[in-house]
Amino acid sequence: MEEKNVITMSLICIRYPFIFDTLTAFGKLFNVQDSVNRQYITQTLVSIYGSNRTLDIALDAVLRMLVDSGFIIRVKQGLFAKGSMPQICDFAKEAWISTFFELNGKKSLPVSELKYEPVLSFLIDTEIDWKNTKILETMEDYSNQLVVSKLK
Repeated sequence: MEEKNVITMSLICIRYPFIFDTLTAFGKLFNVQDSVNRQYITQTLVSIYGSNRTLDIALDAVLRMLVDSGFIIRVKQGLFAKGSMPQICDFAKEAWISTFFELNGKKSLPVSELKYEPVLSFLIDTEIDWKNTKILETMEDYSNQLVVSKLK
């Protein structure tokens, strides 16, 4: 997964939250096991969007896009695993984290807890120079813990 793919996917997710929901469903299961079948993803998205033919068509397109961008890999037909995650620059990480905050609805989250969020698990690490962020604003909470508070 390259930096440009992470930044591009951040922008696409903001425009089409269906893709973000698909990545969240993958991320939840990737935190527990190494591979995910398409049926699980379909059932998860049906509970959000309802069951119709359009969902299957959209999921086909999204899965192809996620495989092409390196977020997931196709192990065999109907079975997917997490893609390889090389080191990426701080700006690409920050763009991905800001997409999470924009679409997830959380107002703030301690930096130490970012790695436990399903969509953020696609990054190798969430370590950034938090003092020089371009998109996210941070502050210290009452226990001197660094907290991502909002988008700039």
